[in-house]
Amino acid sequence: MKRMGEMRRSESGEKRGNLFLAFELGSANWKLAFSDGERGRYVSVVARGLRQLKEEIEKARKRFPLAEGVRVVSCYEAGRDGFWLHRFWVSEGVENRVVDSSSIEVNRRKRRAKTDRLDAGKLVEMLRRYEGGEKRVWSVVRVPSAEEEDGRQLSREWEALNRERTMPRRRILSLLIQQGIDETNPSRNTLLFFSIAQPLAKPTVQQQTPITGKFFGNSFVINLGYNDASAFRISPRCTPKWRR
Repeated sequence: MKRMGEMRRSESGEKRGNLFLAFELGSANWKLAFSDGERGRYVSVVARGLRQLKEEIEKARKRFPLAEGVRVVSCYEAGRDGFWLHRFWVSEGVENRVVDSSSIEVNRRKRRAKTDRLDAGKLVEMLRRYEGGEKRVWSVVRVPSAEEEDGRQLSREWEALNRERTMPRRRILSLLIQQGIDETNPSRNTLLFFSIAQPLAKPTVQQQTPITGKFFGNSFVINLGYNDASAFRISPRCTPKWRR
């Protein structure tokens, strides 16, 4: 009765309450769950279809029905989509919550069905509880500014490049160890690579093929003399990539 009292009806019969919206984000489609506190509505839209999202919000407002300019509160789980959707809704006047997925309560006593529809419905229900005062129902992520996110991205890309650089280095170290060559840092310079690769050539009785190298664009390719598969490429930054 208290909730019904808070939702005052205007002369046209429209309620003045809140429109709750939860997203279940997918790669191809997004599942939307709407609620006015009493009823629910579920629809699917094309992923990142912002125009269709606005249309569905307007349809949900008219279906419940809710007055124009009603307060819209949305939420979605933090993931690979980042925070661009949050910034878009904020610019559109929508109050959005980015939720830490690991903080969402799960009933572990029994097996539960898992579909996008059920997940979206659970999110919108928890959003209603959160807005009703249950602040411990989940953890809301602090959304960084665009400048802060750009700064984080730079360091993350640097770490990823270092990991990619480590993989071929370890392969080369393993190949060198198999030939009895111990080199702690084989990627110091291209000349060192060439000098280390020289003893690896295995000349046949018919013909002794020396190690040769050619420049292809900005890379230097060393051929060990066996076949095309025994050639490896050295880039200007001394990061070799074995060709197969």
